[in-house]
Amino acid sequence: VAAGDVTATTAGAGTAVAAGNCATGEARSWRHSGHCVACVGVGGTVSTALDTDGVTTREVCVCPSNLMPLSAGASACGAPRGPLGTATTEQALALELCATFVGVKTGLDVGPAGGATAG
Repeated sequence: VAAGDVTATTAGAGTAVAAGNCATGEARSWRHSGHCVACVGVGGTVSTALDTDGVTTREVCVCPSNLMPLSAGASACGAPRGPLGTATTEQALALELCATFVGVKTGLDVGPAGGATAG
C-alpha cells in the first residue's frame, strides 16, 4: 500500500480471483489469468458482457474509443490514440498525425532553421 492509500488492491498482482471479488472500479481480466485490472480510474467503464457460450455473463472493462485497450498489465485502458488523444479510428489517427506533423514542420520553416526543412 502506497502512502496515502486507504485500501489495498490486488490490481496487477496476477492472482486469479473469483468473479465479483475485484475492488470497486476494477474488472476481472478475462484475457489472461483472470486478475483484477484498473478500469474506472483509467477512463473505462465496468460493464457486463455475454460470454462466448451465449449463457454466462461476465464483468468487463470497456475503454473509451480514444484510448488504447491493453492486453496485459494492471490497467485495462492505456494511452490516448495519437498526439491529441482525440482519434477513435485508424483514419482519424492518420489525419491527426498528419496535422500534427504539418504543424511542427510549419513551425520549423519559420523558426531558426527556416528554409532548412523546406521540401
